[in-house]
Amino acid sequence: MQLLAIETSSDACSVALYQQGALLVHEAIMPKQHSQQLLPMIDALLAEGQTSLTACDAIAFGRGPGSFTGVRMAAGVAQGLAFGVNRPVIPISTLAAIAWQARVTDLQTYLLATLDARMHELYWAVYRLAANGLEEIQAESLTSYQDLRHFLKQAPFESPVICGPGWAAYAPKEEVCWQLAAPVLPSARSIAELAALNWHQRIDPADALPRYVRDKVAVMATIK
Repeated sequence: MQLLAIETSSDACSVALYQQGALLVHEAIMPKQHSQQLLPMIDALLAEGQTSLTACDAIAFGRGPGSFTGVRMAAGVAQGLAFGVNRPVIPISTLAAIAWQARVTDLQTYLLATLDARMHELYWAVYRLAANGLEEIQAESLTSYQDLRHFLKQAPFESPVICGPGWAAYAPKEEVCWQLAAPVLPSARSIAELAALNWHQRIDPADALPRYVRDKVAVMATIK
């Protein structure tokens, strides 16, 4: 299996090539430069991998949540490239990508992935390791830091490992109630690995849509 993965939902821009379990990754922090650098990064990556887009079995992308512009870009580029070579796409949650980067071997450990949603809010979801990579325990949501903190104190599962940059953006430095992982940004490396594990989730390029989370109003009974 050979996959191209694209991730542009944050200040980091990254692409990855998955080739029968091996990975090549090109990534850089480049705020507001994704549109100029993404396609050249893909070309350079394919050249390093001595392959071509037509040799890829599918194109995976970080479907959000995250920067609206970045999420749209990843979906649009993945869709355009996939249409051009008649290949399916595999959308992967950027929060799941963060959790995958912070994963631990203990299958009972819960992973709370967070991203800064601006306007004093966080995107977040809770995962646990599973046969297909990750099991979603708590669906992707958008809340304030205080509401998320309140939820965690009443959550029906053991205290999670908190990962991603969202928590650190709002939590006071003296907050020590939960275990914190390094605040990594979502990466095409994780997008590629999760796409390989979830090959059955491939879809037609026409259905390659971003997921913003903020554009939907969801009321969680556990967060009041």
